[in-house]
Amino acid sequence: MVTFVTRGDRRAQLPASAFLRRFLLHVLPPGFTRIRHYGLLAPSNAGTKLHVARTQLPQPTASCPAKRREPRRSRLCP
Repeated sequence: MVTFVTRGDRRAQLPASAFLRRFLLHVLPPGFTRIRHYGLLAPSNAGTKLHVARTQLPQPTASCPAKRREPRRSRLCP
């Protein structure tokens, strides 16, 4: 059995095989790179390359209208 601390300072206990299976889900295979700070959504590309990529995508047709998004409400104001 493996005991570990989770968020909120709670303790969890799992069999060793289950713990290893869950842990290895977070390990990338050889040759792969974590992409959290790369790509079109990276802060340095969001204003430039993201705009270019959007202009190169096909525009929606009349038979496929674009979805309208409701504006987000601030969590501070009810």
